[in-house]
Amino acid sequence: MPTLSFHPSPSSLTARLERVTYSRPDCSAALRGFSLPQHLGNDVVRLALVAGIRRHLDLARLPELADLCAYSSAQNVFARARNARLIMSGEIPGQDMMGEGCLPYCIWHPEVATEDTYRTLVTQYPSMKYQVGRACAVGGYIDLYRELDLLPDTSIAEEARENGGVQGAREIYHLIMAMPTRYKVMDDYTRKISTSPRAGAQLNADTAVIASMKSTRKYSADFPAHWRPFNIGEDWGIAEKSVSPKPAALGSAEMDLIDGPLPPDLPTMNKHLLILMAAYMGNVDRYARLRRPWPVKAELKCLLRGIYHSTFMATWLARNDSIVLAVGRHPSDIKALRRAIHARRVMNNDIAHVIARNEAGQWIVPDDELPYWIWYPTMPQRQVIPRLAQLRPTMAAACLRACIAANYREDFEAIINLPGVVPDSAMQFEAGLHGWGDYYAEDILRRQEALGIEQLAADWNWEWKEMDPWREGNPSSVELLGELKDWHEAVSSGQDGGMYEGMGLETGRIELWMSCPRWVRNAARANKHGFFADVSSAVFREEPKKPTLKDKT
Repeated sequence: MPTLSFHPSPSSLTARLERVTYSRPDCSAALRGFSLPQHLGNDVVRLALVAGIRRHLDLARLPELADLCAYSSAQNVFARARNARLIMSGEIPGQDMMGEGCLPYCIWHPEVATEDTYRTLVTQYPSMKYQVGRACAVGGYIDLYRELDLLPDTSIAEEARENGGVQGAREIYHLIMAMPTRYKVMDDYTRKISTSPRAGAQLNADTAVIASMKSTRKYSADFPAHWRPFNIGEDWGIAEKSVSPKPAALGSAEMDLIDGPLPPDLPTMNKHLLILMAAYMGNVDRYARLRRPWPVKAELKCLLRGIYHSTFMATWLARNDSIVLAVGRHPSDIKALRRAIHARRVMNNDIAHVIARNEAGQWIVPDDELPYWIWYPTMPQRQVIPRLAQLRPTMAAACLRACIAANYREDFEAIINLPGVVPDSAMQFEAGLHGWGDYYAEDILRRQEALGIEQLAADWNWEWKEMDPWREGNPSSVELLGELKDWHEAVSSGQDGGMYEGMGLETGRIELWMSCPRWVRNAARANKHGFFADVSSAVFREEPKKPTLKDKT
């Protein structure tokens, strides 16, 4: 492999670090271990360099990399990658290379070192004993694990359980599980080792086991961070090509967790579907335990629905805005979650939050966080709606539509006669949904003509507002899947729109699967791709073998 024979000057490194433009050749060269990139100020290029260092010993030994690592503490990520690579290759970094912020977290992937290497490492760097213990779970080094005298850590237990085909790993797992109390020492989300770990920890599928590290994504200018749950290698799985392991089909024991109580210790699983369904159902206890620090795909959609349907999810999130920020991530989605929280409050006849002002007389809830769906799935009492429209005029359109949906005629008249209130297309749409709607449709048409309005105004994102929540808010399905998989597509049938802020969502297939008897599920599995229910006769099109009494239980 070609290497440079000179050490770059500080000014040369400074120039490289100031180049923030994405460079495809830089990424390719770094990932192949050829050279240090020229555009070290670009985040994607930096990820590629970290990945390249962790996989190529020659790159880790490159003199100019040593200069980069020593340049400033901002480059410690490269020092950690270098030190990890050296350890995995059987070399123990010197004290001058393992300063503050330079100790690596993951020293067992992409390959595990020898037991003797880890034994020497922990002798020189005792603070790394838990990283070494985790490596023992990967390599099956039971003797070294016993020597370390560690607290029984849940991450090491989950790693050892995943590696159960190795005798030493199985022994490590059983040693930990036999202890009356376990601890959360290693945190794979933050890559931190706790000095005062929490006792009573559970196996919660919060470990980046080796199998989860197999997924990679090809480098690109818009390479996303947080596309997978963990980043223990600090490179977000960037690679020269994308590798996406097929989502696993849930077994019977895992499916039992969807509609049953969670056990103290979760089995080895992705748990994405459990997170999504907990959010969707608004189950605070399950969601708080299962969720990850950043959202899994489709979590935002599920949580929106859960807030609308669960007062307790709404109030819990109102007290924990950091979770709203973490799940929403983008300003528009954060506001959508806050609108859902306020909608649930209004449905509970609580308008105190949306009409409150601060000492300067400004609204505490800004206009762009005011809700629209304030009558589904719970209709507020009639005396609340006109009061809300009067005290918060921006809410008049939503209040009018709620009055139409609930057939509150007197309140509709009171609100629509307020100054500045004009009917819109969504109100007209709502009037057409109900048997009592002629009164409202005629009134809207009369006012439209009186105001000289040729066409009623529609909101810029009007499409989701012209939906019937009672029909589309909780859709069922006639599609029985061939198998239930632990991933986000189980809660989406591919639709782009939906009533929750225009976000498409459907759990009907999951609920149908969970509702069906075992023999019907087995028939769907045998058909591989599943089949559709014949809604006209309430039977399934493909006739399964006649079930026995045992099959029906």
